[in-house]
Amino acid sequence: MNAQRENQHLVFVYGTLRAGQENHSLLKDAMLIDADAWAHGIMYNTTLGYPAVYDDFENFVYGELYQVSDSELQVLDELEDYHGDSQYNEYMRVKKDIYTKQGIQEGYVYLYNLPVTTEMHRIDTGDWLLQEESQDSHEESNDWLKENRKRFLIRTIAVVLSFVLLFSVVGPWFRIFAIPSLDLLSTSRELGKDPMIQLWKKSIVTVNTSTGKGTGFNIHSSGVIITNAHVVDGAKSAYVGFDTGKIYDGSIRQTFSDIDIAILDIEGKDLPALTLALSSNLKIHDKVIIIGNPLGFFQIVMEGTFLGISKIDNWEKPILVFNSPIVKGTSGSPVINHDGQVVGVIFAHIRDKQANGKEVIYGLAVPIDYLNEQEISSYMSNIDNN
Repeated sequence: MNAQRENQHLVFVYGTLRAGQENHSLLKDAMLIDADAWAHGIMYNTTLGYPAVYDDFENFVYGELYQVSDSELQVLDELEDYHGDSQYNEYMRVKKDIYTKQGIQEGYVYLYNLPVTTEMHRIDTGDWLLQEESQDSHEESNDWLKENRKRFLIRTIAVVLSFVLLFSVVGPWFRIFAIPSLDLLSTSRELGKDPMIQLWKKSIVTVNTSTGKGTGFNIHSSGVIITNAHVVDGAKSAYVGFDTGKIYDGSIRQTFSDIDIAILDIEGKDLPALTLALSSNLKIHDKVIIIGNPLGFFQIVMEGTFLGISKIDNWEKPILVFNSPIVKGTSGSPVINHDGQVVGVIFAHIRDKQANGKEVIYGLAVPIDYLNEQEISSYMSNIDNN
């Protein structure tokens, strides 16, 4: 009888698992996908012989992308002191977008779960190999520069390619950027100058699970996260990241598959939170703000126009429809009215090609009324009383 075929996973490594490093032998049977891959993050030297990487959307870390089996992944989990739902993990295994020469691929990354200490120092290059070699360069700096000129060149190319991958429209894989990324970022930057929107953004989080990722938002100072049920579908727990860089272990309190809503609990204190409206109560052509994490970016601000309510297949209840540049990664984003209250939760988008050939994107949102029907306010009151 043939042995059962193991599942395969993509894993991005950036420290001692890289080629030539002390733990690379653990990947001896793994398939190298790209030796010059990179991902969003910020790197520190722990001074313990290995690096720490934290989520950061303004910087990159560099490493290698491998395909590993279930058993190989388990070995990596043991090395990184990752134990699934345990709160004592040294590293957390989360899914992130990995940038390669062939395009963006989703893979696992081990993020450090302990706080930055005074002994740690940032690795500005985001490259552990450069850090390792720079420590030996004091006596032979000229030789070091010659030997690493190629790696510096690779890193420069990687930075250029990252912008090409994000902003180019060349290549079939890049068609997910139907709304030009430059326009999306430019509009977000302008809208984000509003002081109120800057406050709202602080409550927007990333939700990472073993099965996927998406956007969420916090509605209580101690940590009650709202996202889509399909974002956490099949997962037992999640990791919730705020713009401060702090990542929390999240427990999935409840899911409501009929309205595609999930509620997650985290153990926080004095966290920024959004307020839920009592009802959606929108008028046709009302302007709203939607904040999410599309296309690998973080806390992108989009403006939308309310077009009305509609019914779609496989849904019993009507949903809200907006004219807004909703794209991949926006699931779980809050729809915020002019009073700063959440009136809906984005869960999908549809594209419609007009007679003139222009494509229009419509965002679909769950009315906040449906969440209020689940007595969410009573649940938060119980938290306050406890």
